[in-house]
Amino acid sequence: MYLLTQNRGECCGCGACQQICPTDAIAMTFLDDGFLYPVVDESRCIHCEKCIGVCPIHQMNNLPAEAHSHHCFYGWHRDEGIRMQSTSGGAFSALAELMLAGLNGTVYGAVYDNNWGVRHIGTNRLHELKQLRQSKYIQSEAGGCYSEIRDRLDAGGSVLFCGTPCQVDGLRRFLGKDYGRLVLVDLVCHGVTSPIVFKKYIKSVENKFGAKVTFVRFRDKITKRNISSLSYTTISLSNGRKFSSECNLYLRAYMSGLMQRACCERCPYANDRRKSDVTLGDFWGIEEILPHLKSEFHKGISLILANSEKGLTLCKYRLSDRMTMVETDVSYAFNGINRQLEQPVAAHKRKQQFYSDVARVGVRKALANGLGMKYLILLYFRCLLRSIIAVLPRRAYKCMVFLKGRFQY
Repeated sequence: MYLLTQNRGECCGCGACQQICPTDAIAMTFLDDGFLYPVVDESRCIHCEKCIGVCPIHQMNNLPAEAHSHHCFYGWHRDEGIRMQSTSGGAFSALAELMLAGLNGTVYGAVYDNNWGVRHIGTNRLHELKQLRQSKYIQSEAGGCYSEIRDRLDAGGSVLFCGTPCQVDGLRRFLGKDYGRLVLVDLVCHGVTSPIVFKKYIKSVENKFGAKVTFVRFRDKITKRNISSLSYTTISLSNGRKFSSECNLYLRAYMSGLMQRACCERCPYANDRRKSDVTLGDFWGIEEILPHLKSEFHKGISLILANSEKGLTLCKYRLSDRMTMVETDVSYAFNGINRQLEQPVAAHKRKQQFYSDVARVGVRKALANGLGMKYLILLYFRCLLRSIIAVLPRRAYKCMVFLKGRFQY
């Protein structure tokens, strides 16, 4: 356990240890890699070891492997606008709407704050769900929300909590018992990045363009020249300027594993051992297994795993009013393409150098150095090729495909 070993790979930063400490002896503190870690004030510690018992990484690493059963669904929100505003198919929004409208509860999720940090908040207002949508990819601060959730549940309220698998398990262990009115939703997680590095990236964009960043959306759903893509990053500035790119360095570095927290590379939840009621993600590869879904892929298709009876009841009997969804074989989810559903994100060989470069040459150069010249050339070449294909007459494009086939060995 991190508090005993100081091994950063053993801490996910969920904050459960801080919130369960009866003497407030633990503070979540940013260390030199830009992530939050618990720091103990020994003068206040009474050695009750509650922090050890609540640590999700410590407990998961000491649990024997066991078989889990799941029910698998694919689907998308019936409201096309909500679907297009969501990273995948809008399943989180559908679950959140059900909690607010059907169960009169509170939804907890991650939002950007005014300084481009990410934190978890709770809301019982339908119009505020918009800020909880979309993947942020930056580690969120749980703050005091675990204690707040416990108080709501003890008072008879209903709660939906959505977060990374380690945050969900941290909350579950913090509560110490099952609540029938609590729905736990985790994500097929590719790891989390440093809040400090992200803020430095935003600052670098502002310095480059001389204006404040007002909006960021990763994996924006954009159609350009009749070609749709899920890999755009859109950034808006206070001077009215807005740009979208498939070659955004920050998102590409995240997808390559360059910036992830150390524990993400050995994540004990990157498998079928889910501790949530429902798991959400992109259903990568489903359009190849079920070809009739290819026309839906660019709009986003949600992967939905029901991991408990509570989750199955929600998915099978409650969500169909808000979602177009179909139950399918669970092997379609564990298909080798949804990699982080089966294995942790791979460690990047330039990761340590990246963090050194951030302090030495700035975040933008550090991102470029970390990705490497070969990667950047291939990235920009692919983007250029997509643009050329988009403007080529259809007949010329077919001719190129034919010639390519003829000259392949």
